[in-house]
Amino acid sequence: MRPNAKLLLLLTWLGLAMAMPATAQPTASYDQKMEAIRTKAIAGGDQARLDAALNKIKQADGIMGNVNRNYTRLDELADIEENGERGRDRRRAKRERARLGETNKQEHARAAVMHKEGFDAVYEIFNKSLDGMESDDPVKQNQATSLRTQARNNFASAQNLQSRLTTRDEYEKVRDNLWQAYDLRSQGVEYLVDAFWQFLAPPPPQPEPVEPDPVEPEPVAPEYTGNDLEESGLCYRVQIWAGRTKNGNVQALYKGGRSVMEKKIGGLYKYYVGRFNTYAQADSFRRGDLKAVADAFIVAFRNGNPIDIAEAKRETNEFNN
Repeated sequence: MRPNAKLLLLLTWLGLAMAMPATAQPTASYDQKMEAIRTKAIAGGDQARLDAALNKIKQADGIMGNVNRNYTRLDELADIEENGERGRDRRRAKRERARLGETNKQEHARAAVMHKEGFDAVYEIFNKSLDGMESDDPVKQNQATSLRTQARNNFASAQNLQSRLTTRDEYEKVRDNLWQAYDLRSQGVEYLVDAFWQFLAPPPPQPEPVEPDPVEPEPVAPEYTGNDLEESGLCYRVQIWAGRTKNGNVQALYKGGRSVMEKKIGGLYKYYVGRFNTYAQADSFRRGDLKAVADAFIVAFRNGNPIDIAEAKRETNEFNN
């Protein structure tokens, strides 16, 4: 295995998928983009720090895998505690649920610290390298600056979410805020990778002077606009607000033509806009129609239930977009 192959595979596994900017650029695979960033933009001393940060993120993701499996078990125990036929089964389920719930809270908190430290280190290293990069193309320079601003806003929003938590908060709120912070930091790193590509992308090849064949536009599936979140299948939505009580003015956050959908998850009322078949469609909508909603982020659903965003990207084959 080449020295940097581990880094490339890790970044792919983390789901930091690349979204090509609107300006015309040559197509490159995700591995090619990361190879260019590592070899052309990251100084030698920072490469070891980058590897260490990404390894910490991978370890935290491993912990969260166990935490998610425990959530499934906790749901099973809650059902036994409430509906078990025998009293001793209900009592045993209650004891196990209390023990496992406390362990899960501690492990989730540990993973959240590791995620924050890892992502913050990647953010610092990437920005340090981007500070010394310039482009003669003002469009690319402005695009890189805008992407870095979006990344900074994402990391600031993530920090704000975690800083508002207290030891008195209920675990459902803590869990929800930590997941939102993770998604915001992950998307922030995506923006920085996009910013690098403004400087590192090779010039597009000159096309042959030939008459292009007519291209039929691909059919676009109609997007879901109703309020039912219990449909089957995998989709992406954009969350714009969450709280312990219903928000009668949530429509003011988004004044577009799509419906704002409500679902109660883990004791919180959450509001989503849109239903998209791919992460890229959801991200384009978030960056465009919802750019004024600073804390908006993408959530993946399967059969009406939220799932890990990286798992969804693997299923929709969006690592190398």
